[in-house]
Amino acid sequence: MAKFKIQKGLSDADMMKNFKDTENFEDTMLDMERSAKKPVVHQS
Repeated sequence: MAKFKIQKGLSDADMMKNFKDTENFEDTMLDMERSAKKPVVHQS
């Protein structure tokens, strides 16, 4: 049985106000790519 009653007629913002996003694989990999130091290649 549910621990809380689901309220009807809430807006999207009201439904998501207590939502906390957890880290996921895609975001972790994108952050690592952005923060990686890329070597500077000088062409003359």
